[in-house]
Amino acid sequence: MMRKMPYETVFRAPLEVEKGTATLHWLKNEKGFQLDGRNIDVKAKAVHARGGFRYLQPAGDEPWLGILAGISTDDGSQAWRYFPENLMGKALVDYLSGAIQGGQADNATLAYGGNPHLFPYKHNEGQFQVLVPLRNATYAFQPDWPALKKPRY
Repeated sequence: MMRKMPYETVFRAPLEVEKGTATLHWLKNEKGFQLDGRNIDVKAKAVHARGGFRYLQPAGDEPWLGILAGISTDDGSQAWRYFPENLMGKALVDYLSGAIQGGQADNATLAYGGNPHLFPYKHNEGQFQVLVPLRNATYAFQPDWPALKKPRY
């Protein structure tokens, strides 16, 4: 059964999660708080992600978040659902939502590391990288230009 998660402050559509599993470990003591997410496996509309994360909040210090995930999609036109508008900005999300019109990816990678309060890391204080080797893609660079279909690199 599909479940909808809260999304209004981040995404343009509900996160329609079909199934998900994870192993969580946490530790809270005088040194601070640590939360580890391992063996995360989530299937949602047009996307399947596997990976893990670690969140650290040392007592009296800045937080740190690390995420590494592998992602696959069978419908690149649904990518707009997963663009965090609060982090990417409305203009970029508008552009990419119209530009990416199709494609598949089996081995996309998301890597994140740094203080989440400093994102989007304008001074290189952290890392946020998404690599999506999209195949059979349809990409419209400009609304009034013909879309590029199934480019070969």
